[in-house]
Amino acid sequence: LKNVKLSIKRHFKPIFYIFMMLISVSLYYNINPIIIGFLSTNENVGYFSTYMRILSIILGLISAYTAVIFPRFTYHVENNNEEEYNKLSKKAFNFINYMIFPIMMLLLAFGKEIIGIFAGNDFTGEISAFYIIVPVIYFSSISTLLGVQILLPYKQEKRTIWPPIFGAVTNLAISILFI
Repeated sequence: LKNVKLSIKRHFKPIFYIFMMLISVSLYYNINPIIIGFLSTNENVGYFSTYMRILSIILGLISAYTAVIFPRFTYHVENNNEEEYNKLSKKAFNFINYMIFPIMMLLLAFGKEIIGIFAGNDFTGEISAFYIIVPVIYFSSISTLLGVQILLPYKQEKRTIWPPIFGAVTNLAISILFI
């Protein structure tokens, strides 16, 4: 261990960017219940929070998938294996498309029943709001794949900050307008 030189400082900047990305994503997802609470009723906050919890289960599956394949993406980038990287990218996009669209269709077709199972029939009153936020699953999955699998292996951590910040600002403006 005496001959081992650790260069920890070089990791601080990338970790800071990833941390900022996670903070902005967290703000993006958590700002809506706050705005709904200010502009509407506690009942509507309850509906929205319940619907987002159901969607977060599905988004957790996608996050787990991207976390599992991330090392492979990095391996192909580090070894300049562009062909395998592209194949893996296509497989990942196909997986998300083939997985997410059927799930979205199930949620749209059986949303009231699914909400009844997970949260009880008391939360099926404003079901139209649930149907409106179901597409978030697709956009969030693609965002996760692009941000984590495409930018991070190429050491583009700095670029991962701006899309969630832009999304959070846009979300804030649209939420205030529509709520």
